[in-house]
Amino acid sequence: MTQAGFKKITRRDVAREAGVTETIVSYVLNNNRYVNADKRKRVLAAVEKLGYKPNTAARALKGKSLNHIVFIADQIVTEHFSLLLSEMDKRAYDLGYMISLCQNRNTEDFVNSIISRQFDGVIISSISFSKGYIRQLIKAGIPVVLIENRDYSDVENAGKINNGLYEGAREVVKYLASIGRKEIVYIDRFSQNGHFSDMSDMRYRGYVHEMTAEGLAEAPEKRVISGCGSPDL
Repeated sequence: MTQAGFKKITRRDVAREAGVTETIVSYVLNNNRYVNADKRKRVLAAVEKLGYKPNTAARALKGKSLNHIVFIADQIVTEHFSLLLSEMDKRAYDLGYMISLCQNRNTEDFVNSIISRQFDGVIISSISFSKGYIRQLIKAGIPVVLIENRDYSDVENAGKINNGLYEGAREVVKYLASIGRKEIVYIDRFSQNGHFSDMSDMRYRGYVHEMTAEGLAEAPEKRVISGCGSPDL
């Protein structure tokens, strides 16, 4: 109790009233990550009921730039991503930034972990990372850049880099057709979680479109080898 006889309201009190953790209270008050609508509503109602006043001095300490960017990829052990990260790291370092490579885990906890660390930006090169999670990162105010391995036309407020997968796949099919190859097979990526190619995948889309244009198959999707859970299968 204070000298005036009033108890100082804390985040713990707000959390108890709202039936959530103190961490959730912090997320809502700082508005720096996704919290589902019901929990957010309960926290805000508890804040109003208890008359909680956040410590503005402590909140002002937030916002210091870490100069740290995270690069999320489906597979981080391939030579492709090692070379890509190496080049990105050189460019970023010259501008005073660091880049960390992180394997996509595609879970709510993973997304919240990215947001809580207050990275200055996120680069995503993934076929399977949920667009809902991408929108959560954007909503949290983190600049997001998407490498277009798939169709992101329905994702707004993010930077997008066309890496040429669609055009490249079409050129490969066109070349093979020009030298008389007719039975051209598409070998899909492997995935332990069953995330295989569909028409949103830019490489697969390029293959299907060019096979159709060349008149090589009425149903190109029947010439796809897919469903492997590991490189050994």
